[in-house]
Amino acid sequence: MVSYPPTYKIRQSLNIKNVKSKKNLKMKTTKTILFGTLATFLLAGCQKDDQGPSIDSLSGETTQVQFELDASSFMHNPITRAYTPTYNTNGFSIYAFKQSGTDYLYQKTINLDNMSYSTETNKLTGTDIIPIGFYKFLAVYGLNNQTSYLTAPNWGSTPRLANELNTTYNGTGALSEIFMQTDMTEGSLLSYPMGITEESNPTVTATLKRAVSRVDILFIKASKDAEGVYTEQPYKTGANALGGKTISNLEFEMTNLNNTMSLFGVVPTGSTFNGTIAVKSPANSTVIGNAEATSVGTSTYNSYNDIQPTDIIKGGAHITGNYFIPNMDNAKNSAFKLHITSTDGVSRTINVSTDADKYLPLERNKVTIVKVYILDDPDDDDDDDDPDVFNTKVTFDVQIDTDWLNSNEVIGEIE
Repeated sequence: MVSYPPTYKIRQSLNIKNVKSKKNLKMKTTKTILFGTLATFLLAGCQKDDQGPSIDSLSGETTQVQFELDASSFMHNPITRAYTPTYNTNGFSIYAFKQSGTDYLYQKTINLDNMSYSTETNKLTGTDIIPIGFYKFLAVYGLNNQTSYLTAPNWGSTPRLANELNTTYNGTGALSEIFMQTDMTEGSLLSYPMGITEESNPTVTATLKRAVSRVDILFIKASKDAEGVYTEQPYKTGANALGGKTISNLEFEMTNLNNTMSLFGVVPTGSTFNGTIAVKSPANSTVIGNAEATSVGTSTYNSYNDIQPTDIIKGGAHITGNYFIPNMDNAKNSAFKLHITSTDGVSRTINVSTDADKYLPLERNKVTIVKVYILDDPDDDDDDDDPDVFNTKVTFDVQIDTDWLNSNEVIGEIE
């Protein structure tokens, strides 16, 4: 598994009119003519006023907050790849919590109307207005644009900032990427004074990382020797692992999937579910190889959001799969079956997890590659046909790799 550490920072680039500024909020020193011993009280009063207004005296006043979100890890080349993740302003959520006593209570979700995301600079920039006070901000990407599958916290019943603020996945559709402040907790979030002093408000910053796991499929033609060693083989010109067919439907049947994750990317101990989830647009997520050897899954490969034909042996097929709420360790918990159907109606089911050793690990910020080796039928004397996934005569061997941070694998045969 190869880590990618998307980094986000938040800062202002827009000007908003008709907003009360710090200068306007500064309390004027009242000049009063006093005599005798009252001069001492005059001096003390002036010194207190020069320190700026109290929070209580500014109740109802607002201040402008600056945001700049550096999303440089979103960089990709959508022109040259089949799988194209898209990132836009609507995917971001920034939750503002205002201090009240020893707690920070939910104040608002930052308005994105004055924000803009540039695919050239990979930055989200903009401003919003909040009541004056001390704040903590929690930033997330991927909740706001997946409301059909994900449920955000109920701010009416859980207004206090806490580590247990959760999002719930209903398991009815394929998730897209989710990024969270996975290195932070409620206590470690920085507290920002907003509008408290005459100084400019500090820029709000946050660092987000990918909080989900991904499962991909890789079909490769191979031979296997007596010692069980696999040798990848290229297909003949014009042939490939899919038999030249286009995939119309690809489903992942899985067990023990998590359905809850905190807004800090922590998966609590709780209920799991079994489900069958279809891959979004599998035909558009398929890359057919044209290289002499496969580099996807090797220790030096790290372009899992930019897999190219040159990364896969000739005729091999890579399919970018679904994202899942991960486990908190590298345990192999999820049994896996693959259901694949071509546009001409030919279907095939591959039972990957024939025993517990072949269960899939789902780890945060990692992709699990299910590598399906397609072997020739030893009893088939026809050497003119290359075996493919839809050919019922072939035998499948499966190797499971997890990449992005480090690698492990499970190998087994499937008839």
